[in-house]
Amino acid sequence: METFHPTAKLKVSENWEPGEVGALLGQQIAHFDSLGKMAEVPPEEPDWKKLRLVYGKDIKKRVETYNKKLEEEFFPDIMRGWKFAVKLALEQEYQPCAKFFAAFGRAIERTVSDFGDFGRTNTRIYIVLLVSWRSVQKLDSIPSLHRGLCKIFGTHVVGDLKRIEKMCQRLDLHLGRRGRPVKYALQARQPASRNR
Repeated sequence: METFHPTAKLKVSENWEPGEVGALLGQQIAHFDSLGKMAEVPPEEPDWKKLRLVYGKDIKKRVETYNKKLEEEFFPDIMRGWKFAVKLALEQEYQPCAKFFAAFGRAIERTVSDFGDFGRTNTRIYIVLLVSWRSVQKLDSIPSLHRGLCKIFGTHVVGDLKRIEKMCQRLDLHLGRRGRPVKYALQARQPASRNR
């Protein structure tokens, strides 16, 4: 939350302050405006073959379903939410209302120019892990994940394998089947030869 909403200056508490809510709302509107400009669809058809290698065989269908949900459900719902939040802020007493709109004004001016402006490089990696979790779960090892991330971002952004291992450890993300590797399990089951 702090990475995506730098103007909010969020504190750890059960309740958000009016300024925090105003900054969150303003930053979200600014991000949506920026993302709309950055994510314009290129004129040529995407290379689905390459995308399938990284994101799975059903990527085209998932993209179409995702876009349909965005247009028909997400955008209308989020617009209603934004309007409701502004209406609620206007109904508050002067001080909370003033704090909300002061923070809202600072945040809505903070647009981003490209995807690199969203936090640090590990934030972008975490986003891919979150969005593509189905494909990530199908991978057989952390090195496979590392190779896939290097294809997406390049090795200069992803870093070495140890970095990805540490990130997976923080997320408690384990890839492949649990337990001993199959070859060791087979060796352990063979009876030991007896000398007579």
